[in-house]
Amino acid sequence: MTPISPTKAETPHGNPGPPGVVSALDGHWAVTAIDAHERARALAAAQRLWSAKHGPANPNDEDIPAVSVLATAYDVAALDWLDPYVRAFSGNGTPLSSPPNAETLRPALVAVAARAFQLHRVLPLRGRGEAGLIGLLHVASLATVGDRRADLGDWLRAGDPLAPLKADPDADWATVLTDRLAHVWIDLLAPARATAYRRAVTRLGAIREERETGETALLSPLGADEAAAVRFRLFTLYHIADAAAALITYLTRSEPGDILRHLNLHFTVARAAASGNATVDVALSWLHGAAVMLAQRRTEQLALPGLAQ
Repeated sequence: MTPISPTKAETPHGNPGPPGVVSALDGHWAVTAIDAHERARALAAAQRLWSAKHGPANPNDEDIPAVSVLATAYDVAALDWLDPYVRAFSGNGTPLSSPPNAETLRPALVAVAARAFQLHRVLPLRGRGEAGLIGLLHVASLATVGDRRADLGDWLRAGDPLAPLKADPDADWATVLTDRLAHVWIDLLAPARATAYRRAVTRLGAIREERETGETALLSPLGADEAAAVRFRLFTLYHIADAAAALITYLTRSEPGDILRHLNLHFTVARAAASGNATVDVALSWLHGAAVMLAQRRTEQLALPGLAQ
């Protein structure tokens, strides 16, 4: 295993961000519903667990339940910053350049995501299949939005969250799809090599080529009700794939020009198809925010004036 980087100096509770943001987050009803002593214990435990491993902790650690409860509370509270940011960059009548309030929205959201990431990064992995994929996307998105991508690299090396998602040669279509989507989005959110985008495009192409055969084999043995439920789950995954395809095309070719509208469409539909599953909904909300930030960074690079100007 590649050695992890040394423990990084960081504030105990994440990026302080603009004045008052973390205080407002800590004062949110979802957070204050947890006893102050338990909150302090969970934050201290998260720091201890990360310093020990720089990756997901042992699920048997006695402090994991407290960290998990507080992480969920921060997810709920963070929607007060995440939802306005995503709406501002929905592409509905908004140009790709930053809307007027972007300069206040983005720094605050970065601070909020950094705090949530400090808790989620030490929680145990969620295992195989769609649960493992959603957990991976959640943590990776928080790191991207919270500007903690170096820590994400440590987390990926120490926890190896892609391993439980690996599809065996005889795996069903849902397993193959989750495996490929995990690799595609990690290549987008944490590109380790110059070939990362090329690998992602190859995997997305394979999904398109094998979809019909794989889906037929998966659904044909199922009864009508079970097949309908599986189709909804696949529908969510396909839109996650389409969002990745749109984003990678924009990052590499600067098209489509209305990338924000494309991202908003795919994530809105994916979340609607997964309605009733709060875990998926929250993870996709953060993934949407991460995708928007990556698109915005590309836009800002394109807007830099030439040296001769």
